[in-house]
Amino acid sequence: MRSVCLSVMLLLSLVCSSGDAQIIIPGPVPLPPFQQVKVYLGLTDTQLTQIVIILNDYGRLVAQRQQRVFQVQSEIQVETAKSPLDPAALGIRYAEIEAICRNVRDEANAAQSRNLAVLTDAQKVKLKALDDAYKLFPIISEAQNAGLLTQPGPYSPYLAPWFGTTGFITPVPLSGCQQPSLPTPAIRTGDFSGAP
Repeated sequence: MRSVCLSVMLLLSLVCSSGDAQIIIPGPVPLPPFQQVKVYLGLTDTQLTQIVIILNDYGRLVAQRQQRVFQVQSEIQVETAKSPLDPAALGIRYAEIEAICRNVRDEANAAQSRNLAVLTDAQKVKLKALDDAYKLFPIISEAQNAGLLTQPGPYSPYLAPWFGTTGFITPVPLSGCQQPSLPTPAIRTGDFSGAP
């Protein structure tokens, strides 16, 4: 272990003595995105890279469109402050915002289509299973609210009108009752450079 440390120190001293060198201490390497989807669908690295590129391109487009929406909203404020109002100037700006929104929706559909084109037929079948499960989410939420999938919280007749498909009730424990919880992990702080 000491020989490794000495080798690293020697290497650092050689690099630092060159004058031009910069020492960059890397932070933790972030995990690639969508790892659970990658495993579930069996995506290759190439497929995942293509999907991320498509999403990045879409994200850049949305950021550009959002910037323009902010500019147009600012123009609307200026036009609204004028007296008399110019309906044509306001209308043109509101129409531009609506056109931008429609364009972003169209681009979102196109990005999804491009991502789907990356998948194999077998992967699309697995994706369909996810879509079917996603459609059950409102029913799952309602079953939780009804105390069928989770233990119900204290029931109050005052909350009864909110039960149903349009509302969500989060069970609240009774005052003085404690919900079971996981133990809090111990966190060490301080300088441990001298520790073995």
